[in-house]
Amino acid sequence: MAWRKRKDEDEELEYEDEEEYEDEAYDEDEEYDDDDYEDDYRNPLKPILIVMIILLLLFAAIIGLMYVRLQSAEKANKELTASLSTVQTELNRMQAEAAAATPAPAQATPAPQEIAAPEATPEPVATAEPEPTPEPEPTPEPEPTAAPSPKDSITDADLNGVVRPLDGSWLETAKKGKVSAEYMLSVRWGPGLEYFENMALYHDNVVDVLASQNGWYLIRTEAGAYGWALIQFIADA
Repeated sequence: MAWRKRKDEDEELEYEDEEEYEDEAYDEDEEYDDDDYEDDYRNPLKPILIVMIILLLLFAAIIGLMYVRLQSAEKANKELTASLSTVQTELNRMQAEAAAATPAPAQATPAPQEIAAPEATPEPVATAEPEPTPEPEPTPEPEPTAAPSPKDSITDADLNGVVRPLDGSWLETAKKGKVSAEYMLSVRWGPGLEYFENMALYHDNVVDVLASQNGWYLIRTEAGAYGWALIQFIADA
């Protein structure tokens, strides 16, 4: 009986050891399962976050590059505009100097006529009274000759580089005009805004109008310089 009792106690102890071992194994498996679950839950987020960070960095780099390019383009545009303005100013200055250096056409001065010395008057001699002479018939006054057309009298040398009008644009006779601009009127080398400025006239300056073409007048100043001006700024004198 003692042997039987001892055997039962050993079996009971062995059974308790097996239960403890199973509990420990179950706990270890449960912890292992929890770790695997957390790893499986966290791992998919890491690549997404990394990709988002990389995309944000790339986007920021692209924006920075575009900003730098825009700043460079704006700087280059400003430099080009300043260069063009300088060139235009220099061209205007050169044209003004050329216009100022153009000599005015010399006007022919009449040669002085020699004055004959008065002849000595002879002493009067007593003569018979002369018979009355008939009065001379009045001679007809000569008809005034028409002034030559500007087309025939103005040569290319007179224009000195100013665009010559078309044949049908010349006036029959030159007429007087007056600058009606409030302050200053730009006169150009040709009948259009695409031509450079030739000279400048001021309010109430008197000019000769020689031709009319495409809304522009070919004018001649009192100093003999030629140029083209807009019709609406030249009034009849």
